Amino acid sequence: YIFALIAVFVLIIACINFVNLTTARAANRAKEVGIRKSIGAVKGNLVAQFMGESLLMSFLALVLALAMVELFLPAFNELAGKSMSLTLFGDPLQLAGLIGIALVTGVLAGAYPSLVLSSFQPVKVLKGRFQAGGRSGVFRRTLVAIQFTLSILLVICTLIVSSQLSFIRERKLGFDRENLLYFPMRGDMVERYDAVREELLAHPGIVEMGAVSALPTDQVSFSGNAMSWPGQDSSDQVSFNFTGVSPDYVRTLGLTMVDGREFSRERTAELDCIMMNETAARLISDQSVVGRQVTCMDEQREIIGIFADYNYESMHRELQPLVFLIIPSLYRYAVVRTTGGDIDGVLAALEAECRAVAPEYPFEYHFLDEAYDNLYRRELRMETIFLYFTIVAIAISCLGLFGLASYMAAQRTKEVGIRKVLGASQASIVLLLSKEFILLVGLAVCLAAPAAWLAMRSWLENFAYRTGIGVEPFVVAGGIGLLAAVLTAGYQAVKAAQTDPAQSVRYE
Repeated sequence: YIFALIAVFVLIIACINFVNLTTARAANRAKEVGIRKSIGAVKGNLVAQFMGESLLMSFLALVLALAMVELFLPAFNELAGKSMSLTLFGDPLQLAGLIGIALVTGVLAGAYPSLVLSSFQPVKVLKGRFQAGGRSGVFRRTLVAIQFTLSILLVICTLIVSSQLSFIRERKLGFDRENLLYFPMRGDMVERYDAVREELLAHPGIVEMGAVSALPTDQVSFSGNAMSWPGQDSSDQVSFNFTGVSPDYVRTLGLTMVDGREFSRERTAELDCIMMNETAARLISDQSVVGRQVTCMDEQREIIGIFADYNYESMHRELQPLVFLIIPSLYRYAVVRTTGGDIDGVLAALEAECRAVAPEYPFEYHFLDEAYDNLYRRELRMETIFLYFTIVAIAISCLGLFGLASYMAAQRTKEVGIRKVLGASQASIVLLLSKEFILLVGLAVCLAAPAAWLAMRSWLENFAYRTGIGVEPFVVAGGIGLLAAVLTAGYQAVKAAQTDPAQSVRYE
């Protein structure tokens, strides 16, 4: 829905360009309209003619767009993680939808220019008393402001999305996710885990290894009676996340102990013990819970340690209570912490050991930081596509502004010549011709800022942990909009200011 809305924004910007440039050049077709009316053409004929030209332009654009979609769709699918295809003749609904979009675009873009061009009075036009501007000039300025409002809105949204993703990437998770990789435990690996671990720890590139029932990004949650304790409010229905771990898992992940102790490999009674994070401990009591007996998974177990909270899920959700148990039968993955050097040697050692223990299975491995990145894959794709849409929107806006500035500079050629003869400098001429567009972009920033703030505040509410919306995105977006306007309109202004005043005065 977001991308469809952005596509509509871009289409509106293009329609505005068409309306602006068509009405700006109305004087060039005024004589044609006057002659047609003088030989019998009525307003309806002229409206149909100009509307027909707009529709023809729109359908030609549709044909070009289909060719470009066919060319760029594979790259877009790879970027967006989709498998869309263009099947016009196999899908009548899709074909009808595209024709409808082209029809609506042509009508919207051509309606106002058709009414303006067809309303010219033949007597004034043919006597040369026709003057472009007036209300149509105000309307064109309004459209330019709307155009840049949409473009700057997209820039602000892109910058805020990027800021949130940077916040997620830079936020401390509570453990070091670098130099961690994991592989699935298959075949006899679970039964021979201790021997496999001892063999792999002999490699100089491997620091520690632990086994776990679910990855940190993929916990298993139970609610209701899965966890209970003396003094618990009977109305509480709290969900806990449970993970089966080996005694070495806490050290492998590098979690910080805040109370009690870790699981020990030397103790034989650890199956009756549990560890939990600070969030889970606070649900049980405000005091230390180490040594307390609780009912966990229908068995009496002792809480032996509390580890510091760490983000093991997407930051879309608030941190949940997490409990570690020793359940060897549930081990599914082995997590390995490396020194960060000689990765090829480490992978070769892991592959050799896996093939020796489970030769019937292929060796697979992944890095844990990639698993965390996958939690935000949608947002990362959104950021990239937002960026492309924004570049397209700004480019289209600048194209329209360039054409309009070119026309308006041409309309004021004689004025520029007279000003230069009277001593005006090139700088004052450039400022004169550019300041109007700069003011319009400034107005666009004022209009875009609150709309972007509301939209992005709503989007950020999807994250339990989020960055604030500072002034930087608005300042940068305003700067980009003003720079685009200065470069686009300023080029035409400089060109007009450098014209020989003798030629300018003799222009007509």
